[in-house]
Amino acid sequence: LNVRGKKTTRGSGPSGKPKIHNKQHNSKGAAKEAARQAGQGKPMHHSDGNKKGHFHPVNKKGEKVTGGKEGGVHYRYGPAPNKKDKKKKRRGEL
Repeated sequence: LNVRGKKTTRGSGPSGKPKIHNKQHNSKGAAKEAARQAGQGKPMHHSDGNKKGHFHPVNKKGEKVTGGKEGGVHYRYGPAPNKKDKKKKRRGEL
């Protein structure tokens, strides 16, 4: 699918923008296990170094899964992001 210039395998939401997949977990271990279950090996870890981060499921070759149902899903841990802060960050206010 090509939604508003972005290629995605997840389709579009009600606004016409691509669906964003973020699954929030209470702990780093829970997020890692969920990503491991969704993939085929040790999950890929991305961290901001500040007790927040996320995991991606990987395929048998250890590459991030980008297609199919689990393509691009972020298995997040740490404090859930605040929607107001996300808007401020996009505008460059943070």
